Amino acid sequence: HFYPDSRIIDTDHRFADAMKLLGDTVTVHKDGYATDKKYPNIHIMPEDVQMDLNTQTASWHWGGGSKSIRILPGHVYLHPSGYKIRLLKHAKAPTFRLIGTGAEGTFCHKPSTVSGGGKSEISKSLNDAVIYGPMYIGEFEKDMDLVEEIINRDYSNCFTEEHAKAQERPPSRPILSPDR
Repeated sequence: HFYPDSRIIDTDHRFADAMKLLGDTVTVHKDGYATDKKYPNIHIMPEDVQMDLNTQTASWHWGGGSKSIRILPGHVYLHPSGYKIRLLKHAKAPTFRLIGTGAEGTFCHKPSTVSGGGKSEISKSLNDAVIYGPMYIGEFEKDMDLVEEIINRDYSNCFTEEHAKAQERPPSRPILSPDR
């Protein structure tokens, strides 16, 4: 279920303001939502839109009443803040889910200006690295103890003494450190 939540999106954006910005690039429907003219699978929804996965509907209030449309796979539903909601089939299960994406980008910096610096690696998809499906953990407590050992290990001895001296910062920071 999706509803405008200020912890996720900026709810100060209004449908009317979005329509002013978009002008004649969208078709405004009488039920109070809009569709992009160039990409008819993109819909701009009112600020109070709610989406229900079970009923496959997007609903909102407009003109003194409740309005709704069916949400479809392959379509994108935009909140006036730019928050994007899509209906996607799970990669390994026979179910669908609502996927929300924030409108603000994440800036990543990876200096990779030398040959072999990994320039092509940062643009590759991570889909092959994610495995969907059931997992079996034989000895959960023992495995969690190993995870804790890995996370809490002091990695200060992973560099040779010569390379450790060349570091501008202390050579070891905890894996979950905010300084990473």
